Amino acid sequence: TCDDGSGTFTLQLRAWWLPCAPSNRGVWTVVGGTGDYTSRRGSGQLVGTYFPAACEEEGVHDVYSGHIRRG
Repeated sequence: TCDDGSGTFTLQLRAWWLPCAPSNRGVWTVVGGTGDYTSRRGSGQLVGTYFPAACEEEGVHDVYSGHIRRG
């Protein structure tokens, strides 16, 4: 949801996790939107780094890259 109230968009994520790996990887795709984001299309990749360390993960820091454009 955008802070200015202009709409929302929804991403579908597919991420792969391997036990004790230093990171996970995946892909994302825009699957819907409202308001100013109704016709948005896009996709990209994600890389997640576990913290504090692999096999001791308390969380994951995901970084998304790719493009979102008007439909």
